[in-house]
Amino acid sequence: MIPTELNNLILEAKSANKTPFYVSATAGTTVLGSYDPFTEISQICKAHNLWLHIDGSWGGSAISSPPHKGKLTGSHLPTPSP
Repeated sequence: MIPTELNNLILEAKSANKTPFYVSATAGTTVLGSYDPFTEISQICKAHNLWLHIDGSWGGSAISSPPHKGKLTGSHLPTPSP
């Protein structure tokens, strides 16, 4: 996920009188093992009062691996439901 694009899409939805309410980020995609930038996404969600969910079903276990836990930086920042 590209944070600037996320923010732009949220603003676009709001200007169209739509109500975005949550963002689902990914901790380890099934194809590439990619991790979203959780810190930046969390900041955007807080600015717009959106709930942030992080799907860690594929890569969440990296938190217990010293060489890989850095991939989950910011994963402690999901926002509580507004």
